[in-house]
Amino acid sequence: MKVQKVSFNNRKRVFEVKAGGKAFVFPYAKLQPPPSPEDKVAEASVDRELGREAFIYKLDSGEKGAAEPVNEMRHSPLEDYCTKSSIT
Repeated sequence: MKVQKVSFNNRKRVFEVKAGGKAFVFPYAKLQPPPSPEDKVAEASVDRELGREAFIYKLDSGEKGAAEPVNEMRHSPLEDYCTKSSIT
């Protein structure tokens, strides 16, 4: 799945990722370096160098990081639950 769009929500401490026509939430807790209340995410964008299968982010302190949420999104129990519950 290719990441089409990424945005961040410092209040909820998640990235909102759109990939494969679906929307997913990727928590800050899975990031390295992790954002903190004092060092929040300042920018986020899709990483074209990694074939749009990842996104990059920059913290207020200037530290940068990357996340590859595609594998987790393919096997997300939440996605399976949402798909099953929307059928009934």
